[in-house]
Amino acid sequence: MSYYKVRSVAFKRSIGEIYVTCADSSLRPLKYYRSEYAENIEDFAEKCKLFWVDVLSGNFQFTKSNQWHYYVKNAYAEMHLIAHNIDIFSKDLDYRTNFYNELQEYVAKTYLVPLVTKEAKRIDIDFEADFAERCQKRWDEIDKERAEKKQISIRAALISDVFPGWDTLLSKKENRIIVAKSQNYDNHGLLDNSDKTAVLLPEGSGNDWRWIAYANMEDLPEILEKYPQLVSAITVEASYQPGERAVMDGYTKICQKPDGKALYVENSNGKVSWAEETGYC
Repeated sequence: MSYYKVRSVAFKRSIGEIYVTCADSSLRPLKYYRSEYAENIEDFAEKCKLFWVDVLSGNFQFTKSNQWHYYVKNAYAEMHLIAHNIDIFSKDLDYRTNFYNELQEYVAKTYLVPLVTKEAKRIDIDFEADFAERCQKRWDEIDKERAEKKQISIRAALISDVFPGWDTLLSKKENRIIVAKSQNYDNHGLLDNSDKTAVLLPEGSGNDWRWIAYANMEDLPEILEKYPQLVSAITVEASYQPGERAVMDGYTKICQKPDGKALYVENSNGKVSWAEETGYC
């Protein structure tokens, strides 16, 4: 992630302007240039607040030798205190809330802007005392809403190579793998399981995440032996009677379904397809 490395910042309070000397961290060699910050904003206090929010967001980063580095470090400490050391940023991503930005703006306005404007700090005691509890209350409400809608928070996701049309997911709240239809996962950390088709593996299966998420055809016999419920994630594309004809067509016998029918898999040009024997073995 690139950011602007700040060499110096000049707050021209008398004329309401801010000048930043910085360099793009993604370019080498570093080339510093001086420019006016938020020149279209007239209110100096508002301009300062936006600048400090950019700093707290990591868009601007001071070197440790810069005089402002100490104050920014203290501002981060205030954020942790107000948040009761809860990782608000990660929670916002999970619950799609905006509390972290709200906290940044409050701390920027209350603890950093007065250092520039030379005004007294106006600490909102009620805000600081209630912030963490207010966040948790909203997250609990979202948890309840999601449970009612059969929605599950996801930490990691990968399109499955061995179960076409399905994704291999890692639950955010439990150490559990979930294999679900690709159409039911929104690619933003939320699985809609209202149709109840997702295959939820047992608690602790998350330890096998890489094994299953990156599985190839050779891994399937062992995977299906350990987690036979994954048969539900198999989409059969062809049927054979007898099964020997499937082998003649390039399929490999993998296992038997609970109904006794044999399952075969083929990997053609990197694409996995499944077949079953229509008769009993």
